Amino acid sequence: MRARGRRQRSSQPPRVSCLRRSASQGRGPGRAEPATRLGRPDLDVDHTPELPLASANASFYTEAGLERARCHLAPGGVLAVWSYADSMPFAAALRRVFADVRVEPIVVFNDLNGVETTDWRFLARDVGR
Repeated sequence: MRARGRRQRSSQPPRVSCLRRSASQGRGPGRAEPATRLGRPDLDVDHTPELPLASANASFYTEAGLERARCHLAPGGVLAVWSYADSMPFAAALRRVFADVRVEPIVVFNDLNGVETTDWRFLARDVGR
């Protein structure tokens, strides 16, 4: 019988890891290349690209900010950004930086208040990178 709450250790590296960073942190002029390349960073930064929770986050949604994010992707990696609302300007910026962009509605029914809402997931990757 296994003790409750204890997990067996695996010799395999973890498939998922959680990092907490500010959207404004990242690679900029004079900074070194990122030490870690991520296969699929899933970002839930702000309510929407147009409504950042902190003014410093606004730069993430620009072409320059997306270029910095792209530098952190592993070859074939996918950048995923969650948003409370669709954003045509953000989707356009993604298309200027990445070769393959999809915008998907995510419909969620909240059992607590009986309301169905639609959130949005922006997916971007460089084909052949």
